[in-house]
Amino acid sequence: MNLGRPRRIVGIAAMLFAVYLGTASMRIAVGRHITDGYLQWLRDVPEVGTAIDLYCLPASYLARVVALRWALDELSDFWCEVSAAPETRQNALHRSSVLRL
Repeated sequence: MNLGRPRRIVGIAAMLFAVYLGTASMRIAVGRHITDGYLQWLRDVPEVGTAIDLYCLPASYLARVVALRWALDELSDFWCEVSAAPETRQNALHRSSVLRL
């Protein structure tokens, strides 16, 4: 039996989980750009909001774990800084909208 194979599978699963957290945490930055930024043209496409909500649905359940909630909040702040997401009144009131669907 190859003992390296289970480690490789766990490593790949951990990497995919990290990539998911990193992309799901973009929800706030993308929402800000849809509201007041470069992606305003997406406001007229209702499927976009639905797709984002469905993609982030597992993250809302994962955020019940304190460490994962902290990671999602920190990653959301990072993406807002990197993408220069405009501050909107709605997002200022709901800082952790990645957790609220």
